[in-house]
Amino acid sequence: NYNGSLHDISPSSPIITPDTSGSGGYGEGDYGESTYGTPRDTPVPLLSSYAHCWSIGNWGEDLRVMASADGRLLGWSPATPLTVASAVSGAPSGRSFVITPENHIIMFQVGGERAKWGWCSKQDDSDWNFADPTNTAGSFDVQPASAIVTGALVGEQTLMFTANGAGFVINYRGDPYIYTATPLNECTPPVSADCICATPDGGMWLSVAGFWSFNGVNSSPMACEIWDWISKNADFVLTKFYGAAIKLSSIGEIWFNFVGQGDTLNSFAAL
Repeated sequence: NYNGSLHDISPSSPIITPDTSGSGGYGEGDYGESTYGTPRDTPVPLLSSYAHCWSIGNWGEDLRVMASADGRLLGWSPATPLTVASAVSGAPSGRSFVITPENHIIMFQVGGERAKWGWCSKQDDSDWNFADPTNTAGSFDVQPASAIVTGALVGEQTLMFTANGAGFVINYRGDPYIYTATPLNECTPPVSADCICATPDGGMWLSVAGFWSFNGVNSSPMACEIWDWISKNADFVLTKFYGAAIKLSSIGEIWFNFVGQGDTLNSFAAL
C-alpha cells in the first residue's frame, strides 16, 4: 500500500508455486515403489512427503521472503516502494529461513542440500561464503542426515525439525562457532511447517501425537482436554499441507488450524 493504492511487488521472474497436480517426483514414496526415473502419477507419494512452506521476515526496514517451491531469497525495500521484489544477490537457494536477533539469516536446506543449514555473515545477507575466515557466515549438516522440514524462531533461539522426527535447538555462541545445534530430548515434530508458534515462555506446536512445548531448555508434551476430539476429527495428511498456528497476542491466545475429516479446509481449534 503506497499513498493509498495497492502495488504489485511480485518479482519480474514469477515465484514458482507448489505442484498441486498430485504427481510426485524422484525420491518420493517408499524405496522400490514404482520404476526408476518415472514420474509418479497418483497423489499418494506426494502426500507422504513434507509440504511446501513460505517464510517472511523483516531485515532491518527491508522485507525478505522465500517460497520453498521457488527457493530464492527475495528482498524488497520500502525506500523504493514501487520497485518489485528481487533475488538477494549472493544468497543461495533454500527451503525456508528465520532472521535471528543477532542479524543473521539462518537458511534451511541451503543450496538444495536437504540436511544442510547455514547462515549469512552478520548484517550482510549477500555474503554466504562459508569458507571465508574473515566473515561470520557458516553452515552445518544435520546428523544423522535427514531433510530439514521446518525451523522457527522462539525468543532468541531457533527450533529446527527434520523428516526423521528429530528436533534441534539452535543457539548463538559467538566466535568461532557463531551458531550450534543441540538435539532436543525426544519429541514429536510439528504436523506442518507452520504449526509452530513462539510464546513468551518458548515455543508450542501441534503434532500428530498431541501438543508440545519448548521452555528454552527442554521439550515436553502438553495436556489437552479436547485432544481425543481433535485426533478423531483431524485429517492429518491434509493438515500437513494446510495446518497453521496463529498467535493472537492482543487476547493471549494461539489458534491451531487443522483440516477436518471430509472437510473443506474450514475447521480450526482455538486454545
